[in-house]
Amino acid sequence: MTQLTDADLVEAAQGGDREALAQLYERYFDAVYDFAARMVRNRDEAADIAQETFLKAMNALGGLKQGASFRSWLFSIARNTALNRLERRGRTRPLAVIDAEGEEFAFDVVDPSRFASPQEAAEAAAAAKLVWEAAAGLDPRQLSLLDLHLRQGLDAEEIAAALGITRNNAYVLLHRLKKAVESAISAYVLWKQAGERCEELAAVLAPAAAAGAMTPAVRKAVDRHVERCGECRERRRRLAPLAVFGGLAPVAAPPGVRAAGLEQLLRAPGPRPQPRPADPAARQAPPQGGHGFTSPGFLRAGALLGVAAGVLLLALVLPFSPLALTRDDGSGARQGSPDFATPAAGGGSQTIIVPVSPSPGTAAGGGSPSPSAGGAGSSPTAGVSPSPGGGPGGASPTAAPAGGSAPAPTPTAAGASPTPTAPGATATATPTAAPSATPTPCAPSLSLPPGTGTLVIPAGGQASFQLQNATGCAAEYSLAPSAPWLIGPAGGSIPAYGSVTITLRVDGTALPADEGDYPAAVTVTGPANSFAVPVIGRRGGQPPQFLSASMTCGTAGGAPSVTLTAQVADDIGVVRVTATFTAGGETVTVDLGHAGGLQWGAGLALDGQGAGPVTFTAYDGAGRQATLAVAPAGCGGGGR
Repeated sequence: MTQLTDADLVEAAQGGDREALAQLYERYFDAVYDFAARMVRNRDEAADIAQETFLKAMNALGGLKQGASFRSWLFSIARNTALNRLERRGRTRPLAVIDAEGEEFAFDVVDPSRFASPQEAAEAAAAAKLVWEAAAGLDPRQLSLLDLHLRQGLDAEEIAAALGITRNNAYVLLHRLKKAVESAISAYVLWKQAGERCEELAAVLAPAAAAGAMTPAVRKAVDRHVERCGECRERRRRLAPLAVFGGLAPVAAPPGVRAAGLEQLLRAPGPRPQPRPADPAARQAPPQGGHGFTSPGFLRAGALLGVAAGVLLLALVLPFSPLALTRDDGSGARQGSPDFATPAAGGGSQTIIVPVSPSPGTAAGGGSPSPSAGGAGSSPTAGVSPSPGGGPGGASPTAAPAGGSAPAPTPTAAGASPTPTAPGATATATPTAAPSATPTPCAPSLSLPPGTGTLVIPAGGQASFQLQNATGCAAEYSLAPSAPWLIGPAGGSIPAYGSVTITLRVDGTALPADEGDYPAAVTVTGPANSFAVPVIGRRGGQPPQFLSASMTCGTAGGAPSVTLTAQVADDIGVVRVTATFTAGGETVTVDLGHAGGLQWGAGLALDGQGAGPVTFTAYDGAGRQATLAVAPAGCGGGGR
């Protein structure tokens, strides 16, 4: 049966499949626990970190983009969780822990299956204790990346995804890290074994032995000695500290922890779905079983039509309405004029409809209707005065009692039942108001123009990007750079439907001194959203330049030997120089040691007579390189 990929399981889990979620847990729990255990060196806390990692991943799984690496994403969560715990507690971590049975659990056991031969496994096991001691002294961030790369198997692309940097930056970062760690661990192991193996090295390391700790100056002294001492150089080569570290055995979780974690994970609410735009049609759809004339949707539509019909009826019969059927078509006063209560000339009639709402002051059954009579001196509007603002859209006229003793009759349309009004009561028209829309609050959403990518800024330089506001109201924003060398404004405002130009600068005095690309970001936060703009601060830019290079053959102790020297310059600094040549029919590559300043050199014995042409290669911190081919001197051409 074909095993489902991570992408298949993630897609199923995002859709609510709990079995897929369980499979992802089973697939990665052991690795996450192992990683956390070596970070915090506490088995119970490692179990908490592993469980917290999977709960965070489940809650955020809906936001994982299609095609993204689940493994690198999961380990980035585990790494951040572990580092946050270490930073909050600020405590030292033991090299070994005591398990539940009271026995010491060591972290320096190697896994023989990770080595190509039993001999390599045996050599690794002999060096494992010292290698782990040296690695455990690394900064937690360095240790975490080393573990993810060498022990958990994340490649440069996955490391880049976990850190949010480019793949090229990840390559440079890992290259530097491995070189620095290899040098530090080798120096530590040689220091611990110095008295047993090499008297000269023991003398070099005497200051470190007196201080009880390795220092950068001592490490450099070890490197210089190893370049001169063939025996120590061979010991360092055979030590292979990175291979030993990568071969350390996984830390197994205590019994029951894995199953208990899975049970807790499956009891928790499922992955949060991605927010989707509202679907008005879906909201209006009738529920199951509601169809035809009895469905709620149909009844709501009927109610709305009834209200609309009532509004139209009032518009047809109210005299002050533009659509009124009974308004004066002759020479009467226009609605809304001061003469609105004056009887029409020529015996014309004017009918007024005044709806009266029941009130505590209304007399039940009091009064009698009095129809309007035409002719002079008679008017159905006698004693009626317009309310302020009367007229179309305003209040209706108010009928006042005549003489103060009897209620004034309210004329009505033919066939309508009059509603009596008690003495002193005011008959007020209550027109039906048209529904008004509730204004939507303006929540400006800021954005970048399409095609905006990573800003690459050299040391001391600057670059800009546009910030847009596509909404109809102004927006305030703030900026938060992630690195101290990245300088920009603290914030500002953007007008409605406008944009602003943000200029960022790289402070060359705060940027790390080594050549290379340093990733960072500036976080833009607006009223409704936030996002990060990636930035790379670049130190350097030119490849190394060879000033001179030579290869000289000779003898040392009666045996053939070769001396390699190079003088290399760079705008910031060279990190590595190699020499490749043929000797005895085989291709040999040698790493030259840094002898200070621009000088690099190495010396080694040859197994056979003569050596062929040599090619020197220099690398700088940004991964740029330069090569130079040199003809050897005094080598006899035996390797040609």
